[in-house]
Amino acid sequence: ALVTPEGEIFGYPVSIGISMFANLDFGAVIRSMDSYDEGDVVFYNDPYTTAGVASHLPDVNMLAPMFHGGNLVCFAFAYVHSTDIGGNVPGSLSPSHREVFQEGLRISPVKLYRKGEVNADVLRLLLNNVRVPADSAGDLMAMRTALQVAQRRVKELADRYGTTALRGAMLDALDYSERRARQVIARMPDGTYRFSDYLDDDVASLQPIKLCAAVTIEGDRLHVDFAGTEVQVPSAFNIFSCGQPHPWLVYKLMFLLLTLEPDIPVNAGLLRPVTVSVPEGSILNCQFPAAVGLRTTTGVRVQDAIFGALAEAVEGLVPACGAGTIAPVVFAERDAGGRLVVNVLEPMSGGTGAHAQGDGLHARDVVDIANLRNSPIESVERKASVRVRGYGLLTDSAGAGRWRGGCGTFLEFEVLASECTVTARGMERHRFRPWGQAGGHCGAGGRVTLKRAPSAQPEDIGKIDLLRLHRGDVLRIEIAGGGGYGDPLQRETWRVTADVLDGFVSEGE
Repeated sequence: ALVTPEGEIFGYPVSIGISMFANLDFGAVIRSMDSYDEGDVVFYNDPYTTAGVASHLPDVNMLAPMFHGGNLVCFAFAYVHSTDIGGNVPGSLSPSHREVFQEGLRISPVKLYRKGEVNADVLRLLLNNVRVPADSAGDLMAMRTALQVAQRRVKELADRYGTTALRGAMLDALDYSERRARQVIARMPDGTYRFSDYLDDDVASLQPIKLCAAVTIEGDRLHVDFAGTEVQVPSAFNIFSCGQPHPWLVYKLMFLLLTLEPDIPVNAGLLRPVTVSVPEGSILNCQFPAAVGLRTTTGVRVQDAIFGALAEAVEGLVPACGAGTIAPVVFAERDAGGRLVVNVLEPMSGGTGAHAQGDGLHARDVVDIANLRNSPIESVERKASVRVRGYGLLTDSAGAGRWRGGCGTFLEFEVLASECTVTARGMERHRFRPWGQAGGHCGAGGRVTLKRAPSAQPEDIGKIDLLRLHRGDVLRIEIAGGGGYGDPLQRETWRVTADVLDGFVSEGE
């Protein structure tokens, strides 16, 4: 992304896997350095010293100044979710972490490159504290290359139009998107609309986590009040938002605006009309040193609460609830030389909710992995000591309705290693199923079963934190389907028949 010298993103790509960070505020990171030179690259991953720009530790970030004629024009931003950043478990993320210190290496903004030269001490400190240093080094070099491409492209623009015109275009783009967003909001009826949703539990006490959203529309402004939301929890579901409209609190509002007006340029201007009130010390505005590794899980449920409120504002405006689950299945084992090998077997997602004009989509819910492709089974079995026994859409998981929800997914595999560990962070909707709308039914909830060798009976084991497995064990993971929309009895017969023939619905249902 491209960032103004003040810290607003004015240019954001729309064809990448992570597409919701367009309103990140880089001001704190930019101000953390006294000065910038050509070739500098600032590196960081710590939420607490970047005002939430990095939202959990595996997201390693780079920010580089873009110069033209010796003058600072803008910044370029790149980041990846690293396979591992150290910490308590392979992959670094576990719901049961109680402090951010358990989640990996924390890096405040520091110059990884100075005038184009790598800071070898910082690089060595990083790579010595991660489980897969070769992967991490490759990620860093890829980001560095991306920033170099950005510098070349910015220079081409400045050469063609001049820095004054380019600077004006940045501000015009932000103002234009803001103006268009305000026009969309102004078409919605004024009023305050409320909804609450729940995370299944906080791992520590097994009590549900309540998330409250009161959406107020007033003219061309939209405000979300999160009063009544649960206090920060002694597990990894907290979000460090600084009380601001952080992307993890409001990203679906951006997508709603872009759905209603798809040609609005994607930049921070889109969410300038959106404000929030977030209680300090709550799960959505936590205090140091709260663990924040599973901020995605909470952020997704926050969007469900906001959309539940907006459903009260305008009939048919928003879809039914989706699976709300991101579950990258991380498999860690030792190779013949004793080296730890970490692989993501599959980034699992569930179905989206149905909407007023059509069915939900299968296996595409949750924005930050919906654009990822499936891992080919042949690749999974070559890289990890597993035999995949089944992977596909989960029959009867979609919520019934005039329009049915999207199906969830399942993955079942047998362990071939003598021993290994599996994590699958972010599992949700086991307890509170995805809700339907306008008479539509809930989608099926998630479930995890394990058949320990040599037993022939699978056991429901709840959610996965850090699971130790051995040769012959068979693990099955099921992800929720989306909620339905409208009265199921109004669904056309031919659609029901097609769902049965396609295996989305069984004849018994």
